[in-house]
Amino acid sequence: MRLRPLGVVIALAASVFACDQVTKKSVQRNMEHLSATPVVSCCLNLTHVHNRGGAFGMFSETRTRWGRLAFTASSFLALGFLLYLLAVAPAEARFQRVALSIILGGAVGNLYDRMVQGFVVDFVDAHWRHYHWPAFNVADMAITVGILAILGEMVLQKRSPKAAG
Repeated sequence: MRLRPLGVVIALAASVFACDQVTKKSVQRNMEHLSATPVVSCCLNLTHVHNRGGAFGMFSETRTRWGRLAFTASSFLALGFLLYLLAVAPAEARFQRVALSIILGGAVGNLYDRMVQGFVVDFVDAHWRHYHWPAFNVADMAITVGILAILGEMVLQKRSPKAAG
């Protein structure tokens, strides 16, 4: 990686990490654990929850040291894979590098929480009536947007006449 693209990667990842940590700390300071505040009555609450599991709260009942170790190890593996993808991405693949940088910032944000607190703070509760999507945070949003951007680019490249030629 050249210095300039590396600077962009670091700046984007650090920005996502900072936004994630600021919002999580604000929730922890201003909301009781397990409390909820309606934002849009039909579909959105701020809810302070601690996720000890993986994505979407999967395996959240895993409270053993081995379970926490497995989540931490898998997070480090994912970070290593992201760094590898960033290292091999061609300099002209700017969109891909931006998306990977955003994913990296989110992954580091959740890993930091898991290592420092033993859980990830989630607070965005999207719902429709009694059906709730698992609570999530800024890091989760960044990871999701980054992945969707990469998938979208792959689909568009497959459809473009340039890719067919």
